[in-house]
Amino acid sequence: MLDSGGPGEAALLIHGAYLSGEQWAGQLRTLGGRWRVVAPDLRGHGGSGSGGKPYSVRQFAWDMAELLTRLGLQRAHVCGHSLGGMVALQLARDFPRLVHSLTLAETSYGTRSGRREALLTELTRPLLERVPVQQQALLFAHAMSRQTPALAPWLRREVAAFAGREEDYRSIWRAVTEFSARSLLEEIRVPTLVVVGEQNPRTHSQGQVLAREIGAAEWQIVPRAGHLVNLDQPDLFETVLADFWTRTSAPLQ
Repeated sequence: MLDSGGPGEAALLIHGAYLSGEQWAGQLRTLGGRWRVVAPDLRGHGGSGSGGKPYSVRQFAWDMAELLTRLGLQRAHVCGHSLGGMVALQLARDFPRLVHSLTLAETSYGTRSGRREALLTELTRPLLERVPVQQQALLFAHAMSRQTPALAPWLRREVAAFAGREEDYRSIWRAVTEFSARSLLEEIRVPTLVVVGEQNPRTHSQGQVLAREIGAAEWQIVPRAGHLVNLDQPDLFETVLADFWTRTSAPLQ
């Protein structure tokens, strides 16, 4: 787990599927002196073990609630990317007292919101079942690093760490595809910011739904960024995040 130890309000950053807290290293350096920024590894990712429990978005969210409690953090600004945004949504639904504000970066409320999306989700299943993890790591890195090619080696290493752990790999994907939170959106009551990368229009329609159906949510497009919005345009992303956290700050009760 990365922990800036900063003096201000707490901020919890939740990474995407098959990555780790290292995804947020740049944000810790930039924002960690003003806020106490914590970036853990989700269950089964990075340095975290599987814990012997089935993978699910709800389990990931409960893990995050337990972590905040263990760290003595009564509330936190919560930012999640992709799978991490799903976890952040579930955390805000199940443990609203722990969430001071919510930032949903390049995420969705489910992977079957329409016919085309459901079809793409189903077409991905054979890939995960039949293609070796090492080869999938290359494909993942190629797809995710189009905006920032220098990220490719790190992305390959992150995903390739699942080689030999194929069942964990597939179970994490099942957790993603089984998540459905459209009906939960109107229950979210905390200040919310929805962030998408300009160069990844596939997330824009769901992002607009998130911004519309979560009360008083804000919408932000980061120029020249793809799915890895915080890594493609870190300066712009950090400016957006710092502004949102500053505007939503208040003494913790």
